[in-house]
Amino acid sequence: MNEGETREADVLILGAGMSGLMAARDLVQAGRRVLVVDKGRGIGGRMAYRRIGEAIFDHGAQYVSARDERFCRVVEALAEQGMMAAWSEGMPGLPGDHLRWRGAPHMKAIPVALSSGIEVVCGTKIDSIHRHGDGWRVMCEGGSVIDCAAMIVTVPIPQALALLDAGGVTVEDSMRQRLEQVEYSRCFTVMAVLDQPSGVPAPGVMTFSEGPLAWLADNQVKGISPVPALTLQASAACSLARWEMDRQETAQLLLAEAAKYVSAQVVEHQIHGWRFSKPVHLYGEPFAAVGDGLWLAGDAFGGGRVEGAALSGWAAAADLLAGGRLRWMSRWLLVGTNPLWLLARDWLDWLVRRSCMRQDNVLCCARLRIASEAEWRRMS
Repeated sequence: MNEGETREADVLILGAGMSGLMAARDLVQAGRRVLVVDKGRGIGGRMAYRRIGEAIFDHGAQYVSARDERFCRVVEALAEQGMMAAWSEGMPGLPGDHLRWRGAPHMKAIPVALSSGIEVVCGTKIDSIHRHGDGWRVMCEGGSVIDCAAMIVTVPIPQALALLDAGGVTVEDSMRQRLEQVEYSRCFTVMAVLDQPSGVPAPGVMTFSEGPLAWLADNQVKGISPVPALTLQASAACSLARWEMDRQETAQLLLAEAAKYVSAQVVEHQIHGWRFSKPVHLYGEPFAAVGDGLWLAGDAFGGGRVEGAALSGWAAAADLLAGGRLRWMSRWLLVGTNPLWLLARDWLDWLVRRSCMRQDNVLCCARLRIASEAEWRRMS
């Protein structure tokens, strides 16, 4: 945005990752004027890639898995468009033999495809969120302003709370306590160009449960790099312990560990640190409704995976379109021991699906069902 510029939107979404883009798509389809703003240089958040010479690296999220029916349809549609490709059924060291998908030609291709038809402004840092009349006002670095009737904030929870605090927005005590209990792991990622093939067998992945290294992926074997190129991701413990240390020393540590498993030499490398790599303590519900017209969403609400981020974005958009009625009804029915609970849940599921069928807006509160908090945690 230009310095001093003022913009207006029906709905402002902060964060152009999977959660924000999925929410935006449903809201645009429903006829809302939507603006998505991200402080990064490009869209996608941790669905990111990098080039070093001819080498290409997925250096954030490494794959996508799909279990939810609607999300499966999204993945299948992107695959038909050539924006996703099957990578491997099963992965060494990871539970489950379900199919893992990759982006084509890289992970960022997925959010790029999903952003089609959505107005996204990148490179805009938000300073604060304020109440403004019946809606909301966002103050941006450089003095630009965005006014909106409603807002969905999909940035990591600590950043979201800091923006609300800066604007004097009060979060109800019990909700704030739950939000502050959400924690994220950190992750160092090293991208290494090799002088010859690594020797890592298909699907090109090694995982580790001990030591500084957690993940090793050969991007050439994976099918995204024309030349041998490794993505190394440090363990959460290693990343946290070394966060304030010299990053090149950390890179050398991870490269030395990887050298035990590959038959090639490193020609060139870079290192990147993800401060909010993965939520480890989740919120327990698919979104948080902070105030009238303001929702928090993201992977910390949806289960920590790419799919979970999408489900959270859909759920927040659904509640926005329903005017908060889903949230009110869910609280009223949130008694797992109520003998009428199952009947009420199924009735509400049918009602919501029927009311949204014209928009094909399948509301997702753990498969669009109002569930007890315990059930939501199990399903996440």
